[in-house]
Formats: sequence, structure tokens, C-alpha cells
Amino acid sequence: NVLLTDDELNKLRAEIPGYEDLIGRLSEYMASTGKKYKSHYATIRSWARRERKAGGPVQSFPEDDLQGII
Repeated sequence: NVLLTDDELNKLRAEIPGYEDLIGRLSEYMASTGKKYKSHYATIRSWARRERKAGGPVQSFPEDDLQGII
């Protein structure tokens, strides 16, 4: 259910170590919550950027995405 073009996937491979985990997490999140994103590529890059800023592992779901769910 995560839709990426070949070009987007190649960019993720080059830019983000562990991109496969982010794709899996995004897939699980969308499947469990019904949330939709305009760009799965942009969402994955955003999650990776947040990880780098925090200096830790990527959280499964960014906190602002959980508002209204918990």
C-alpha cells in the first residue's frame, strides 16, 4: 500500500539507510489507521529527517500523526 516510483525508491536507497524499515512502518501505520498521504516519498523523507534531528531511531509514527488516535 506504499506507492513509490522507481525513481523515488532509488533516491531513498541512496539517501536513507534503513529505508526499508521506514517503508514497512508507513505501510503498517496506514493499514492500521486508515490515514492517507499525498506523497509516500515525502512522508518517508520527513520521518527520516526527524530521526536525524532527534539523533535516535525513527519512531514508528511521528507524534503529530498520533494526535486524535490516542
